[in-house]
Amino acid sequence: MSLNASLPPKSHFLEKEVQFRGHYKSQVWQSLWEAYAPWRAATLATLLIGIVARACLVGSANVVGWWVDSHCNGSNCSSKDSFFKSWAASDFATLLVVMVACALLLNLIFRVAIARLGTRAAGVLHDEVVVRVSRFPMSFFDRTPVGRALTRFSSDFESVLRMTGGPMGEFISLSFDAVLSLLFMAATGTLGLPAAALVGSLYAGIYLTNRMDIRTARRSVSAARGPAIAHFAETAQGSRSVKVYGRQHLFTRRFNVLNWNLQRERISQQRKTAKFSLQMSSATAISLLIFGLAGLWLQKNDSVSLGQIVVVLTQIWLLSTTLQQYFEYVLQLEEALTGAERLDDYLRRPIELNTALPAPRLIQTTHPVQEDATASMSLPDLKRGIEVQNLCMRYHPEKARVLNNVTFTLPAGQSLGIVGRTGSGKSSLVQALFALYPIEDGSVQICGLAPSHDTCDVAQLRSLLAYIPQEPTLFRGTLRENLSLRDDHDPELIATLEKVGLASLLAREGGLGQPVHERGANFSAGQKQLVCLARAVLQNAPLIVMDEATSAVDPASEEKLEWAVAELLKGKTRVLVAHRLTTLRACDWVLWMEAGVVKMFGPREEVLNSYLKNSHSELNASAQPYAPG
Repeated sequence: MSLNASLPPKSHFLEKEVQFRGHYKSQVWQSLWEAYAPWRAATLATLLIGIVARACLVGSANVVGWWVDSHCNGSNCSSKDSFFKSWAASDFATLLVVMVACALLLNLIFRVAIARLGTRAAGVLHDEVVVRVSRFPMSFFDRTPVGRALTRFSSDFESVLRMTGGPMGEFISLSFDAVLSLLFMAATGTLGLPAAALVGSLYAGIYLTNRMDIRTARRSVSAARGPAIAHFAETAQGSRSVKVYGRQHLFTRRFNVLNWNLQRERISQQRKTAKFSLQMSSATAISLLIFGLAGLWLQKNDSVSLGQIVVVLTQIWLLSTTLQQYFEYVLQLEEALTGAERLDDYLRRPIELNTALPAPRLIQTTHPVQEDATASMSLPDLKRGIEVQNLCMRYHPEKARVLNNVTFTLPAGQSLGIVGRTGSGKSSLVQALFALYPIEDGSVQICGLAPSHDTCDVAQLRSLLAYIPQEPTLFRGTLRENLSLRDDHDPELIATLEKVGLASLLAREGGLGQPVHERGANFSAGQKQLVCLARAVLQNAPLIVMDEATSAVDPASEEKLEWAVAELLKGKTRVLVAHRLTTLRACDWVLWMEAGVVKMFGPREEVLNSYLKNSHSELNASAQPYAPG
């Protein structure tokens, strides 16, 4: 692969799919080698067993040749002093039975062991990639379609897993067969050595001639698959809007175009594969013809024995059959290597600033590791709240700033409300607090920790913040798993649910073990928001951020939510992005944002009175008039 293809070309919005070219980068082989690290000794022992198994099987053709020569009495027989001249038919039969039995038993052991080892190694590669993707900067998820990323963990990983399982054993066995056939062919003497040299060179030349074409075709298929899957995923996620507006034909037409591009690449690959297969078949026919005629001529001139001709022709036939199958598996290997190449691309991409990988790690990359970063980490000062100084941030270097010289201080234990029109920078400020995007200038300190400093670990900083989003997020699993990922005891979970007004959920079948469907489809909007509140309470973080948390709930649920926040999060440092101004009654301070800058910051009543007099924001259009209280 060329060095300039390590990262995809970028645009202002979406990154283009990576196009790999040339030879596989050494890092791909390194990743696969390290994935096998825990089982290298076992893998080596398994390969030795495989060599012995295939040697017993392939070598049986030579035993047949020696058996034929043992019955030869003419002048064109092999040497009279041959070791096997004294053997009886029963001796050859016994040797053949032993060799075949050993081949079958050892081959069974080899196949099972190599498949298990390969599957484990593929699992290591998958897990190492997942760990890094979970630490990618938010810009990656903003600019990469979900379907495209899923392709890496579905089709590409499946290619690796499929090859490292059973097919890997077949591929290695065929590799052994090809090499051993050449060696046994060369060992037959006058005819065998040139036959081995010519056949080996002929097949190798055909493979090398077609290798890059087939590899390029395989990569093109992988690259064309991503857009089709990404479009399908996008359509499925927006299926309600597609149906409501009657635009099925537009999405179908787009999918047909993408799918045809994929099929076109597959047809191209199949053509190149068929061309390669035809060349291999032709080489086999030509080899048999040449050495069949040469063997007859040499046998008439007493230069080779009949047994040697039998061995050479048998080995050529076996070798041709073996190589035909071998290169079919080479294509699967190319597909697996293409998948590994695409996974390796994710394996080595940059991760978030001040983020470290968990130790230990099996695949070594240049990313920092937690055991190296822990010693230099600063400790939070819980007596300090949020301090923002001259904060500037933009989502892309070529786009305008979304925050410009934002400055304010929120003391620990107090609450801040953020108001402003749509697009004023409220949500961008929340993203900056969580260090989801890099800061261009200025600083953000949470309990004295600044994510722009090398001594602050982002995971440590985020552990200080609990988050209740505008669109509550629940995950497929159980209610217990959605409430807490820690080892909290059930009584604590139950008590928290009761406090936030969700005692009715516990009465359902399964209680805490009841299923939660994808995106919480079996919960109402209010229930999902209250579950997110319970999750934040259980996190017991010193700071709470609520990003328009009441915008999608009914008045009754909003009242429950406000009461629960006031009671359960009392004494916490709180930041509330307001959808309705009534939610700011309990705030100590208000920050008024406009076009990414601070329009006004100060005590609640002072800022809100000015805001209501001078601003006709969308936020206030549907809200009740603000009443201090």
